[in-house]
Amino acid sequence: MEGHGDSLALPTLITRVARERFQRTDVVMPKTPMRITRSRFSANFDDYSKALQLLAPQCDGILVVLDSDDDDPATLRSSLESRAQQLVGHVPVRVAPAVREYEAWLIASIPEMAGQLTLPADATYSGSAESVRGAKGAFKKLTTNRVYSETVDQKKFTAILDITATESRSPSFAQFIQLLGELL
Repeated sequence: MEGHGDSLALPTLITRVARERFQRTDVVMPKTPMRITRSRFSANFDDYSKALQLLAPQCDGILVVLDSDDDDPATLRSSLESRAQQLVGHVPVRVAPAVREYEAWLIASIPEMAGQLTLPADATYSGSAESVRGAKGAFKKLTTNRVYSETVDQKKFTAILDITATESRSPSFAQFIQLLGELL
């Protein structure tokens, strides 16, 4: 995971999906996932490689979640999984890029979350959540009362996100669920 808010929200998301979709309550993971900024995933830096080599001996599987930003998610996934295979081929590694940003997954669940936390009851979003460039900003505009803060709010919204609705509206979220299932 790359952002502070993402890394705080991800354990909640993984725990919920494991329990609600796969009936697994035995998933053990760090309270706060290892966080690497997106620029440090580059082949020019070795933070991604170091993280995989550090995690592999203590894991049955590794799930990498990151924002695809403007990169093609399929190419990004393929590249990072290929690098992982070369480094820690004995441990399954799955890469689940959120198309654009993690907040696109939250936007996909807006109708079900409307009226909760800082979303007004009439909150809506038209169009594809994954086509939004600047999903974080788009999500901020939908909240009321105060400014949306990734580190404060992302975990709270993740806790109430509708998994089934988000999966149906966000292909990258559906892929995240599939890849998590492969590791479980």
